[in-house]
Amino acid sequence: MNSPRLLWPAPLAALALFACTGGTTPSGPAGRLSVDVAPLNLSGLTDADYVLTVTNGPGGTGDVVWTRALTSQQYGDGAGSASYVGTCDAATGVNTVTLELTALYDASGELPVASYMNPTPISREVSCVADTDVAVQFDIALARRAQQGFFDVAVQFEDVFCSAKLDCEDDAGNDLELLHTAAGARGMTVVMGFACTGAPEGETYLYLDDLVIDCTEQTLDVRIDPTGQGNVTPSADPGGYLFGAAVYRGVEQLAGKAYWNVSLGLDVDHFAANGTCTLHTRGTASRTPFPQAAEGFPLPEGSVYPVIDWTVDLSDATGRLCHRYALDGGTEVETQYLGYLPPLNAFTWSPGPIHLRHRFRPATGEVLSAGAPICNPACGHGVCVSDVPSNTCDCTGTGYSGATCDTPVCTAPCLNGGTCVAPDTCDCAGTGFEGATCADDVDECTVGSDNCDVNATCTNTVGGFTCACDSGYTGDGVTCADVDECTLGSDNCDANATCTNTVGGFTCACDSGYTGDGVTCADVDECTLGSDNCDVNATCTNTVGAFTCACDAYWTGDGVTCADIDECATDNGGCGAASAWTCTNNVGAAPTCTDIDECAAGTDDCDVN
Repeated sequence: MNSPRLLWPAPLAALALFACTGGTTPSGPAGRLSVDVAPLNLSGLTDADYVLTVTNGPGGTGDVVWTRALTSQQYGDGAGSASYVGTCDAATGVNTVTLELTALYDASGELPVASYMNPTPISREVSCVADTDVAVQFDIALARRAQQGFFDVAVQFEDVFCSAKLDCEDDAGNDLELLHTAAGARGMTVVMGFACTGAPEGETYLYLDDLVIDCTEQTLDVRIDPTGQGNVTPSADPGGYLFGAAVYRGVEQLAGKAYWNVSLGLDVDHFAANGTCTLHTRGTASRTPFPQAAEGFPLPEGSVYPVIDWTVDLSDATGRLCHRYALDGGTEVETQYLGYLPPLNAFTWSPGPIHLRHRFRPATGEVLSAGAPICNPACGHGVCVSDVPSNTCDCTGTGYSGATCDTPVCTAPCLNGGTCVAPDTCDCAGTGFEGATCADDVDECTVGSDNCDVNATCTNTVGGFTCACDSGYTGDGVTCADVDECTLGSDNCDANATCTNTVGGFTCACDSGYTGDGVTCADVDECTLGSDNCDVNATCTNTVGAFTCACDAYWTGDGVTCADIDECATDNGGCGAASAWTCTNNVGAAPTCTDIDECAAGTDDCDVN
């Protein structure tokens, strides 16, 4: 199949520091920085853009001494090389030089960023000394995607195409079954593939580490030495995780393609006893052989070199976890940039040489291996110095300790519950402290990292904080709810006031007939204040919290409305017989009784005689 491939070209950049003055002048004594970027040796390239930055402190700290944008066309040969001279700051001693590749071009224009894997920016620390030349060298290999018609996905470095994958299942998602079990049946198989092809002329060398399977329920690792051919016996297989293994190594006729493949038979019956098992190994290739050392074959010193890394979870107690993985389709099988420099530059680079354990020379079929002992479990960050009669790891200079050099060492102990997670690196998460050793209290209330409710008050404490619901709210401080003081009777309203609940509080209002602030209420004398509604012909009488109205004498009504009583209308106003008396009503007063003069009115009944 034709799939995107990756190219791994030759060195990308070289830098040197020289102690003279010139270029941009720093504030103190100056040295001179001379930058040389080597050709990329990548066919078809017409230009490359770089940015160079120099700061006057270690680890990229300090002030920027200078920064420059360079192009290969303007400062080099157009194929990736460039040269530039600047300054460094000798007053601070250690400077940091950072190189960044920002663009690549071919005849069609700028290459898409996704078409190559850019390891930059990379930095190196250098000692800048006044009037003294100091050299520094960058050596980088760049991975670029291309098209190559073999395997799945490939990378090319120098003139070598390499591809890699790991398969645990077929096209339908079923278990891949290739190797035969002891009973003769085919069992669950994992296939790790690694293949490279070079130019028709010249040689290609393949490098591969032991395949190591780390199972959580086993102290020792499963190890497979890939230097054999055909069926091989694992170097170690605690817990009986494998029922078999096979190595396939050789050269095909297609462009001299060399392959180094390994099949692993997984014993399903032992999955539960082994826990979660993860495969680890690494591989790379070169046109010229890396030298053999006791620990293996080291990557070129001072270089940044592409290495294929396999880190795949194979199974857990419930069954198979792995599927099918092509190169750089995820983190399971991916190209990584690795490199190492002297300790001065350890903040960016590995502190020591990076070795791969085995080398295959396809032209002769020769396989060479490291002569150093193999510790199992492996030395995480140190060197295995003996495996007889027991494992001995040398952790010197790694920043780690322990039997397998896996325990980071913090020279200044992590305080207040902090955890040492890397050499001289404390993780203060969740402790309430911060700083290099977790010694400084974090004021969560000030920085806003507390989890108090918006209706709560945060109070900082040493190593933590407390939350207390504000007045008018109830809860644990993390969650606060409004308190209904009126219902609970926790208000302070007067007995003659009405309590009304509000969010976070309450209000008091004196009842009708009372005056005050609601907390204290006094009776209102409506009669004296004239705020009553009694009729003008009524009498207002104050009562506690109210008043009464009563119509005055000779008036009738409810006191709010009073009407004059017509006394004459009833029993002639009490004047006597209507024939003898005349009753005259007086508004708001007693009636007037007037005697009738019957003789004068002629209403008498006397005889005329």
